[in-house]
Amino acid sequence: MTSTTKHHATCPHCGREFDYDRFHAGFSNLGYMYCDQDETVMTWSSYDPAYRRVVPNKHPWMLDANERQKVEAAVKPCPAGGRFAFENPPLCPFCRESVAFLVPDKIYFIVTGRRVDADLEDAWV
Repeated sequence: MTSTTKHHATCPHCGREFDYDRFHAGFSNLGYMYCDQDETVMTWSSYDPAYRRVVPNKHPWMLDANERQKVEAAVKPCPAGGRFAFENPPLCPFCRESVAFLVPDKIYFIVTGRRVDADLEDAWV
């Protein structure tokens, strides 16, 4: 997985500055969901066996609403105690407010802090 470049931003809510990485999910063959409690993002490969048991033979960015719900139900809670969901926005690592303006469209995701790599960690129920 390669970042397009290292980026720098200022949160419009708290005024704090932070660095982040931006990735193209399609080029990286990754699915992603953000936590609703902190800046954690969970990622997984389109070819992850645990993911494929939930939704066989379908890239994460091609899922319909029902399939997205199945995937959300199949992952463990965020380490911060929150819930991962496709519709959660990325959050500022300081004030936990949305910084979705940093993402040009849904095929991109950003990492502003902690990343749970479901291919390497036990993230599935």
